[in-house]
Amino acid sequence: MPKKYDDAEILGAYYQAGTKAGGAELLKMDDRNYRRRLNKLLKKQQPQTTGCSVLPPAEEHRLERQNKLLRKEVKDLKQQLAEDKEIAGLLSAAASEKPARPLSIKRPGKKKPVVAATAFLSDTHFDETVNPDEMNGVNAYDRDIAERRLQVFGEKTILMAHNYMAEFNVHHLDIPLGGDIVSGNIHDELARSNQDEIMGTVVHWSTQIQAMICGLAKEFRTIHVPCVVGNHGRNTKKPRHKGKVRDNFDWLIYQTVQRLVERSGAKNVSFQIAPTSDVMWETEGYRYLMTHGDQARGGTGWGGIYSPIMRMYEKKVKREAGFGRGFDYLILGHWHQYKDLGRVVINGSLKGYDEFANDNNFEPEPPQQGFWLTDKRFGKILSAPLFVADGEDIHMRSRKAA
Repeated sequence: MPKKYDDAEILGAYYQAGTKAGGAELLKMDDRNYRRRLNKLLKKQQPQTTGCSVLPPAEEHRLERQNKLLRKEVKDLKQQLAEDKEIAGLLSAAASEKPARPLSIKRPGKKKPVVAATAFLSDTHFDETVNPDEMNGVNAYDRDIAERRLQVFGEKTILMAHNYMAEFNVHHLDIPLGGDIVSGNIHDELARSNQDEIMGTVVHWSTQIQAMICGLAKEFRTIHVPCVVGNHGRNTKKPRHKGKVRDNFDWLIYQTVQRLVERSGAKNVSFQIAPTSDVMWETEGYRYLMTHGDQARGGTGWGGIYSPIMRMYEKKVKREAGFGRGFDYLILGHWHQYKDLGRVVINGSLKGYDEFANDNNFEPEPPQQGFWLTDKRFGKILSAPLFVADGEDIHMRSRKAA
């Protein structure tokens, strides 16, 4: 038996639906019966005096707006219901599907990809001292610590190339020496606090670097050592352009190391000591350009070190194009922050965080150097830092707080 509706429900359905047909549909009433009752009710609401409204204009406007919102809500609910039904159908279809057979994925064969490794050594600042009392225990540096870190650098190079990268055949190693090998005497505070006079520093560390390279020469088929000087090793207070390389103690160390390596009988090591600020060499068909990095100026703005370095990168690209040649990757040191930006690699520092960085509120970074592989098909791959402060009581407090 059909449900009976009172007058309020008849009018309410009409105002909610907005049309007579819609009101009949909402109440599931016969259309003719609904229209007949509705017309009677609407006649009762006709104004008795011409020009008068049944409802005040403001109230009529409010009801129209409410009616519009209700219609939109009904439309949205219908759309959501349709989407839910579609999703339910898709889930049901997916549940009825049979599992696919596993893909036949073969393990790599015994033949390993042949690649070259690069262990980037720069910004060692040998014989500089970093007082831990002035660093809140974050870092310390002296000759003994530097010797240990240089040894760890060599050990980590072997570990990365032959253990962590065991699925590759690492047949060659590049050891770019990127400058600032010594801290030098360019600042009075360095001249006073360095652990030895500059000539003593050159003699001591030439033998240490030679010993490290000869140790690595036993682990790799061939080694290439490209070299550029830094800004700290210069023999003048102000930077110079003419004769800058040969008047730099980094250059003297490189020359000495080369002679010592040759005398040691390590015939698989070659050196490329640049007479200019930059040096270029090729590995697995890819060209690397190395510069120390002090040619990039700035780095204190919101863009940090990236703005000056990328400006320098673009300038070098244009310069090399003008020479009729190009390069694939630019590597540099100087900034003491390890960053692999793809085409550009910025090296960390063997010395680590120091008083200068602390007073300038730079972000602490553990002592680290760059390492990567070069594949003849894909170029530079699998880059990672070599952390050289193993076993030291170094607390990167900002990291611990984070």
